Amino acid sequence: MHIERRHKISRAEATLEELTIAQEVVLVEVFQLGFSLKFTRKWRDGVLVFASKDKHLITITPSGVATYQPEIEIR
Repeated sequence: MHIERRHKISRAEATLEELTIAQEVVLVEVFQLGFSLKFTRKWRDGVLVFASKDKHLITITPSGVATYQPEIEIR
């Protein structure tokens, strides 16, 4: 396996380890709708998950609350 690919896989695994069970459940549900995990950010009480599909964005809080049209600007 290429070194860069191995690094991406280990980084993705580390990211998934930071998620709560509630976030994982919601993330699987949005994957089924065609969304993909874009990134995570440290947030108030854990990690905030960002998933997207085309120009649509979803955020998932540590308690598993998904917001389908968050009022967040991303560069």
